[in-house]
Amino acid sequence: MQVLAALYRASRDGVSATRTGILRTTGGGGEAVDAILEQLHDARFVERTSSGRWVLARSPETTALYDVYRALGLGFGEAVPIDEGDSWSRKLAARITDIRRFNRDALSATLADILADEIDEPPAKLEIRA
Repeated sequence: MQVLAALYRASRDGVSATRTGILRTTGGGGEAVDAILEQLHDARFVERTSSGRWVLARSPETTALYDVYRALGLGFGEAVPIDEGDSWSRKLAARITDIRRFNRDALSATLADILADEIDEPPAKLEIRA
């Protein structure tokens, strides 16, 4: 979400984001941020410009958190558990179905719903205490 927030801020300002800018904003390591950008690119959430900068490829107003959740392979996949007729497998399948429904409902907010406050608030600063 930090990478998406950085790209959201850039799009709000009418610019594309550099890898260096994303690294600075997120505080993440290069390999981790590159891996996340690649996953988001493969899922068509972000796109790389001809100058090597990054932009959002989907509208934050219509993209739900659940879309990101599913595209990045978080949580349970879409495969249906095998129901071999055993009591435990039916119970497990029912629980996984419940979890998927809960996740879909809980993550129905759009990226804009979550990130819109970024317009009015500067990035949070961490306070370190001894």
